[in-house]
Amino acid sequence: MTSPAFEELSCGVLVFNLSNEVLLLRHSAGHWAFPKGHQEAGESDRETALRELREETGLACTLLSDEVFTTSYSPASGVAKEVRYFLAATAIDNPELRLQAAEIREAAWLPFPRAAARLTFANDRALLQNAFNRYLSLRVEADGFKPAQLLANTLRPAPADLPVQAVHTPAFIVDTRLLEDHLRLLARLRRETGCRILLAQKAYSCFPTYPLLAQYLDGTTASGLHEAELGYREMPGREVHVFSPAYKPAELTRLLGIAGHLIFNSFSQWTRYRNEVRAHNAEQLRRGLPTVSCGLR
Repeated sequence: MTSPAFEELSCGVLVFNLSNEVLLLRHSAGHWAFPKGHQEAGESDRETALRELREETGLACTLLSDEVFTTSYSPASGVAKEVRYFLAATAIDNPELRLQAAEIREAAWLPFPRAAARLTFANDRALLQNAFNRYLSLRVEADGFKPAQLLANTLRPAPADLPVQAVHTPAFIVDTRLLEDHLRLLARLRRETGCRILLAQKAYSCFPTYPLLAQYLDGTTASGLHEAELGYREMPGREVHVFSPAYKPAELTRLLGIAGHLIFNSFSQWTRYRNEVRAHNAEQLRRGLPTVSCGLR
């Protein structure tokens, strides 16, 4: 394999606001990416990154560290390009942007899941994952874990533009913007403690919002077969945990096919069904599929 005939170097910045949203730009070519640009003669990587950020957005930010996140690709035949990104944070939540009209079509502040979905290129999505985790660590090191401050910076009052008057009653209205604010808090708790967070469906089972919840939570808990099937169907690929005072044989057979964890209310219940659970797990192992774990309450 021959080496590319020419190498290009660009530098850029991943900028986060106080709500932990990252700034994405839609470039003139139509793709969504981060602020970046070519290095000019005599510039350091940091100088290039900050200059490009100012030119494309009008922002003047302080870099959080000297750490560099690198991605590379080939924009044309025989050309190898490397892009080096730094991390930066704004001093206010949504600073005014002055976009470079010749190169930038629009900009958006987005939380991590939406930003990852919006980015055009897979290598940028992979880079964002690593950079976002490091950004959170740097913020915790600098600020400490301050729930009250985090709430003040993250939660917003209900917006005035909800079309309440246009809703036909009776109705149950969910403001998904506020819901996602709370989900971000749970996601941060999950990242910083290593815990797993499940949706208690007995308290909240508004399944049209499950696709949004699935971006932040590990799965659902259920108190019976029907709730378990709801979580399995509406939050596919996520964990299903089930507890019931007593299981019927037909229910347990179905639950073994959809649950990842079963909790028994008594030792007699476990004694009654343990052989079925063990047989199920043995078959799953033989087929290379996930097994069901069990517990007692």
